[in-house]
Amino acid sequence: MIKRLDIMKKLSIISAILLGMFVFTSCENCQSCRQVTYDEEGSVYSDSNTPQEYCDDELTTIEEEEPVEVGGMSNEWVCE
Repeated sequence: MIKRLDIMKKLSIISAILLGMFVFTSCENCQSCRQVTYDEEGSVYSDSNTPQEYCDDELTTIEEEEPVEVGGMSNEWVCE
């Protein structure tokens, strides 16, 4: 009877550890991002001022985007 209680105690401890590992590894990587346009001199020409939250793969895609340049203006994502 005592051995069975020891085994149950060990199993419950292991289960708690595994559950804790799952909870802490499932956190999302999120940031608030907005689009900003800069003029030829590097000054802010326009700012969407409405940041949206992007997470994980979507955030990675935005962060990897190169600025788009048209007619001396540069449009890029700014994430914080």
